Amino acid sequence: FLYYHYLLWDYVKKQDKRNLLSLEEPRFGTPLLVRWRGHVFTQDLLNSVIETYSILEALGATRTKPKIILEVGGGYGRNMYVLKHLFPNIKIIMIDIPPAIVLAQWYMSRVFPDGKILPIGDYKRFSDIKRKYEEADFVFLLPHQIELLPRKSIELFVNINSFQEMTFEQIKAYFDQIDRLTKAVFYTKQWKKQDNPRADIQIGEYEYPVHKSWKELFHREAQIQSKFFEAAYQIK
Repeated sequence: FLYYHYLLWDYVKKQDKRNLLSLEEPRFGTPLLVRWRGHVFTQDLLNSVIETYSILEALGATRTKPKIILEVGGGYGRNMYVLKHLFPNIKIIMIDIPPAIVLAQWYMSRVFPDGKILPIGDYKRFSDIKRKYEEADFVFLLPHQIELLPRKSIELFVNINSFQEMTFEQIKAYFDQIDRLTKAVFYTKQWKKQDNPRADIQIGEYEYPVHKSWKELFHREAQIQSKFFEAAYQIK
């Protein structure tokens, strides 16, 4: 276990041009910590740094500096923790089902105690939240509330390892929302092939309903996790 983490750290360090590994690992939630070369970290932090550099590659290719980032299925917020440090002035929108969205709200409010939060709520119209949305650093929404967000208002849309949990109809609905909301980059990382017996589907990496108007920036095997692929698209 420890040897794997040491190797992963050294691998990530070789490409860490922005010194993201200097980020302190938050202690909230009592994570499983590893100590190596004078640093304290988790496997989650290392994976987030790897994924962040892929995201930065896509942003660089499109010359995009994001103002609003939306992540669907982001767990407790490991990726947004890194991206918020890289882009301190961004607004982060997290969309997930309970209890994951509750955990994300709890975690991010503690990691960034000075951040303004639009909490989970029974919002029916964007006008219900417009003022607080504009002021917020962090916005937490339930899946159906993605429809409330304004068209072409997101520079970066992210989904990592959660589309395969959905039915194909749900995936297609999200891809339509990605097309509606995104005005720069969509980044995704998923299993190359995944069986979902609960949804009675099997989906492969080339079977996602990518819109023809999207420009592929890259589609490749993910680093470290060879059973995953990662892809990024420019959306206008």
